[in-house]
Amino acid sequence: ARLNPTVTTEDASRLGAQQLAVLERLRAGPANNKILSRVSMRFSARIHELREAGYVIERRNQGRGLFTYHLMSEPNAKPEA
Repeated sequence: ARLNPTVTTEDASRLGAQQLAVLERLRAGPANNKILSRVSMRFSARIHELREAGYVIERRNQGRGLFTYHLMSEPNAKPEA
């Protein structure tokens, strides 16, 4: 399958398939927990892993058990010297 053009080769080499699926969805715009659960049943674990990899993902409580996740920033593609 062809990767989404927003996924760099560097991303693909260091992230798992479910992490990439969650990342691609968040790059498309904010997504709530109902949407993300269709992408990955354990989306919260994938978001945790993405945060550990340097992605800044904000969670906003919408009430009644609904949360919206926003990709705020991504790690630098190249480490600073």
